[in-house]
Amino acid sequence: MNATHAVLAAAITSMIAGGLLSSAAKAGGDAPAPANWAGLYIGAHVGYGSEDTTWTHKDINPFSATNGGGPIVLPGETFSSDGAIGGGQFGANFQFNQLVAGVEVSYAAADLTNAHAISPGVFNQPATSSVESSIESIFTATGRLGVTIGSQGLIYVKGGYAGGHINYKGTDSSGLGYSFENSSWANGWTIGGGGEYKITSALSVAVEYAHIELTTNNAGATIAPLPTFPAIIDVKNEIDTVTLRLNFKP
Repeated sequence: MNATHAVLAAAITSMIAGGLLSSAAKAGGDAPAPANWAGLYIGAHVGYGSEDTTWTHKDINPFSATNGGGPIVLPGETFSSDGAIGGGQFGANFQFNQLVAGVEVSYAAADLTNAHAISPGVFNQPATSSVESSIESIFTATGRLGVTIGSQGLIYVKGGYAGGHINYKGTDSSGLGYSFENSSWANGWTIGGGGEYKITSALSVAVEYAHIELTTNNAGATIAPLPTFPAIIDVKNEIDTVTLRLNFKP
């Protein structure tokens, strides 16, 4: 997590802490009764996502003079893209006065694709190559913890598992065939938070930020010319999303 992500996480944490202290201070006074958030809910979301992709090449050829068969980790190259995301969520809340805890699963289709030229010699020497990653979907399974604000509001943090379906491609311009194409499910984690407001007893609207990190080991699979001693290409996708969410509680 870079400095920007750390600042955002700290801001969300401070927001929740401030809400808890505010609710505790009002508990003995004339604070409005919080809305009922307990129960199951289902909803949809749409928003914006940006991602940074880091490619790292590891040479495991046992005849390598550089490292005697050990991994040679070359400097990672990072590229960025952005696009729309949208999907749905399902969850359950449990309420204890002003404190609301819950679990949620979500699925979103995504359009986050980047293709860039990379430095000569990353996959082979001295050809110049290009790489492409395309995130098609994102799944999360998270816990949520929040506190009510006033009679209709809720602020919360969330975190847990994240996964995504990603396509990878590498193209070699030397004519030697050092190209690959692979599709895999990447695993990782997510953390974020947001604010939610009840429009009616059954409908609520929320704005949410999430940071997601996904890692794929050996995204290149077996590069064609090296079936006996394949190169290992690891990829890390760091995704930031902001979504508008509508929830319905039966």
